[in-house]
Amino acid sequence: MYLDPDNHAVKLCAQGMDIEGKPEEASKLFTQAWNEAINDFERFIAAHYIARHQKSVADKLKRDETALHLVHIPGMLTPFRRC
Repeated sequence: MYLDPDNHAVKLCAQGMDIEGKPEEASKLFTQAWNEAINDFERFIAAHYIARHQKSVADKLKRDETALHLVHIPGMLTPFRRC
């Protein structure tokens, strides 16, 4: 998967990864990426990083599930949905 380093959401997530030693600040950048995302690809990336910073396993799984719901599998007419 190619991540455009000039993409706004990718930049925010990269900045957050650079400061993951400061989880509250990193989380703010990941949340900003989510809030400013303009498509499912950007929301997918942001949701993945938001999930990494959740305090409980249940919250992590919820965010990862959100990310998976945004995945578009080639050849499918609709995004992936849990059956």
